[in-house]
Amino acid sequence: MHKGRGTGGIEPAEIEEFIRSANLPQDTGSSADARFCFGVAKLVATRVVHGESGDFSVFVSTDAIRIDEERLACDRVMMLQHGNDPITGHIWITTIGITTSLRLRIDITSEESITAGLEDAGLGNRPAVVVDWRGSSPSGRLYSTGVSNHDISHPVNFDCSTPVSEGQLKRTLDLFYETVLRTPSATTMGHKLAIWGANSGDARKGIPSSRPEERIQGRLLDSLRLSIPGLTWRAEPVTEDGRADLVGSRPTSAGGIRATVTEWILELKALADKTSTGNPVSATKIAEAIIKGVEQAIAYRDNHHALQAAVCYFDMRATDEGDAVSFADIRDLASGENISLWRWYMFRSTDAARHAKIGKLTHSQV
Repeated sequence: MHKGRGTGGIEPAEIEEFIRSANLPQDTGSSADARFCFGVAKLVATRVVHGESGDFSVFVSTDAIRIDEERLACDRVMMLQHGNDPITGHIWITTIGITTSLRLRIDITSEESITAGLEDAGLGNRPAVVVDWRGSSPSGRLYSTGVSNHDISHPVNFDCSTPVSEGQLKRTLDLFYETVLRTPSATTMGHKLAIWGANSGDARKGIPSSRPEERIQGRLLDSLRLSIPGLTWRAEPVTEDGRADLVGSRPTSAGGIRATVTEWILELKALADKTSTGNPVSATKIAEAIIKGVEQAIAYRDNHHALQAAVCYFDMRATDEGDAVSFADIRDLASGENISLWRWYMFRSTDAARHAKIGKLTHSQV
């Protein structure tokens, strides 16, 4: 194995066997971007085992592989997905599942050469994953609208050798909040299901959609699959205590025995002071929901034998009371049970979010 590429104490042969034989149902229900990232992640993990080194690899998604092959100077690589071909220093045009691939006859040696090569080939607006191999482990970014739109990108974690840390997962959710939930306009971007009510003015009135937690769950699941493809993320598997909202697990192998390790349980709670029909929700009901979130996270973690668990509160109330007040009744319980508590405040208008960012708004949106 290439020096400096850690495997967390697991033998390279065991990792390779897992990659080749594990049945990972990550694609089910995922967006095209998430499926593409997952395919690239599997290939990168295989190449890590083989000692891949270099600077960059670039993967461009296509749904017209034959047309691309006819118009571009490239070579077809039939078995790239098996991981036996070096991938650094090249631009690859691939189907979403990496089942058919083309290698452009372009050498890439720098970030500038990546952009220039893709734009010269007319690929600057295609979804692309750029893998940076220069660190101790590969890292990457997804450019969902192409590298020509470099301001629109999403980090992709390829490190499969160690468990996903609390900080890493929290950063992923922070980015999800900023890009998807922080304002009403963000929640409906890309014609996604609205999280606030569908009627004009519902967000400013604090009226959520029906079952906002489920809508947040669907959006978050896709984001997790995209950003942390090393884990298999599932929504609401049934347990004796009910349904866990999101579960992140990975297959593992030791001594020829394969098993599944559940790393994370995420319990989601939307805190709204109105129902989807505009009726008020009492403070007592909201407090009960906050406590129930911790209780459910504990039960689901124990049932799944998970390594870690967190409760994710998406606060849609008129007043941002802050973490100290919101978590006052549960902090000791959560701390004693090693449950992470995370909360994000969802603004009811873009103006309110902008003013809050520059410190010109009080905590109340009323």
